[in-house]
Amino acid sequence: MKSSLPRAFWQLFKGYWSSEEKWRARGLLAAVIALNLAIVYILVRINDWYRVFYDALQAYEWAAFWPLIGEFTVLAMLHIFIAVYAIYLRQMLTIKWRTWMTEQYLSRWMRGRTYYRLQVLHSDTDNPDQRISEDINQFVSLTLTLLIGILRQLTTLGAFGVVLWNLSGALTVPVGGREFVIYGYMFWLSLIYSGLGTCFAHAVGRKLIRLNFDQQRYEADFRFSMMRVRENSESIAFYRGERAESIGFRE
Repeated sequence: MKSSLPRAFWQLFKGYWSSEEKWRARGLLAAVIALNLAIVYILVRINDWYRVFYDALQAYEWAAFWPLIGEFTVLAMLHIFIAVYAIYLRQMLTIKWRTWMTEQYLSRWMRGRTYYRLQVLHSDTDNPDQRISEDINQFVSLTLTLLIGILRQLTTLGAFGVVLWNLSGALTVPVGGREFVIYGYMFWLSLIYSGLGTCFAHAVGRKLIRLNFDQQRYEADFRFSMMRVRENSESIAFYRGERAESIGFRE
């Protein structure tokens, strides 16, 4: 199952990026990645600004105060501008990718009476309308958010890792009459802290995957039952089937 998951993901993922819209999609993705890398660079500059600013305050350097305030204003405005456009372009890419996938799966569903054969053969694919409308949306948005987020966090790790390494210096730890020198100890402590937090979040969050899947299925069944009542309202009213339909809703 573990080996089939990456293969299934790749089958869903690769279609849009090798389609007739691939160059536009790749261009948008490259722009989003570039903007996120620029955000990391600005964050590093802001972090360095804090050091210079508080050093100037501590030394009572009044002449450097307003130029530093001006520099921070420029950095903050750039950060806001780039962050807004990074979100805008990512959401534009999400819409285009979702539109393409929805059209593809709708055509497959309607081709060759697939919609009818799935119902007659009692396929285990429940609520194809839910899968096309909701699951594609979640797949596209979560995939882009996670992939861009991972890239951004790795870049942030590399940039601020250098800062932590330079700040922390060396730590001497005596162990059994011997002394061990740990270089960049703040960097290693931050990695351990992040690793433990990630493992804990994975251990807790992985149990939510099945619960989220079941929740979507139950909500889709519930909406479909109400839609069926609306479409067959005359027959249900004629045969007084309200009680049977209400039992179905509760289930």
